[in-house]
Amino acid sequence: MKYTITKEDFFEICKRYDLVGANIIVFDKDESVNYQYGYQDVEEQKETSINTIYRIASISKTVLAIGAMKLVEDGLLDLDKDISTYLGFNVRNPNHPECKITTRMLMTQTSSISDGFDDEELTNETRVDGYNGVNGRHLGLPLTTLLVPNDSVYYTDLTFDKRVPGTHFEYSNFGCGILACIVEKVANQNFDEFMKKTVFDKLDIDGSYYAYNIKNQDDIASLYRAGGKITGKQFVGRAYKKAPIGESYLGPAGGLFISIRNLSKIMRSFWKKEFQVLKDETIEKMLEINWVGECEEYKKKALQMMVIDELVPIRLWGHFGTAYGLRSMMLFNKELETGVCFITNGGNTSERCEHFPKVHYDIIKKIWGNN
Repeated sequence: MKYTITKEDFFEICKRYDLVGANIIVFDKDESVNYQYGYQDVEEQKETSINTIYRIASISKTVLAIGAMKLVEDGLLDLDKDISTYLGFNVRNPNHPECKITTRMLMTQTSSISDGFDDEELTNETRVDGYNGVNGRHLGLPLTTLLVPNDSVYYTDLTFDKRVPGTHFEYSNFGCGILACIVEKVANQNFDEFMKKTVFDKLDIDGSYYAYNIKNQDDIASLYRAGGKITGKQFVGRAYKKAPIGESYLGPAGGLFISIRNLSKIMRSFWKKEFQVLKDETIEKMLEINWVGECEEYKKKALQMMVIDELVPIRLWGHFGTAYGLRSMMLFNKELETGVCFITNGGNTSERCEHFPKVHYDIIKKIWGNN
């Protein structure tokens, strides 16, 4: 294998960052390596395995986008049509009421719809407005409560950027939630059920955006962070209940539960025929660069994927994930048929958690930087 990582190098990285547990799979054409490190649950002394299931955070967005692109492929969803047409109510940025907002903008995070106030972890529990205010709460609020101006405590002008829709990048979990609602409206089906039928069943995947739908719930990893631990059973108990069609905006942005073995099937669906979900021309549409700019680690965007040219000699497509101590990564190059999936369920010390983003880059450079 030209693009690979040794077990010794992977374990050294895991020890360097004092990881609790971790999984990695690396592909180079038809060759692959996979390693497991540490514990799925420390207190239960349950070791990590190839079947360990994680809540993979924001890679969930890329997976949902595959489902959305299937609707595009079938001629049911137009990426450049006003999302109001699909949602059934008028969606406008109050700062730019003359501008339509499109599904393409949602998938490139240029829609001007934001997460509201900047407190994703809800450390300020008195705030209940905007996406970050209601995320994690079981309030059952209609999507219109957050998107259409009203006098409730849940609506905020912070949901909308001052800039013109389609012109600037702003990372938005809410935008992915809205995309899931559009998928539901178009498919007339709960988005998770649609993903099961369209993607998961086709690839023989035990995966779901609702932890209670996972068949092998004993395989769900506990997540570790400075504030404590979240167990698999807690994820099952805290999961959102199925919302009415067109209202499932909480969960899709980061809530997919899946093993690294099955995540690698989704990654390989972009180049390997036996895992292919979308037609070749649809895959090419999804990988096209739709936005170029300067925004921290985001320099180029495909549809619900970042495009990376700066780190190593080859171009990479994919996504990172960060939530509740977990760090995840799915990056690949379709033409070279090489890719990596990596997931860790946290660090053993809060100090290590602060530096987790670096673990991604150490792995990337070890695989692709030495060739």
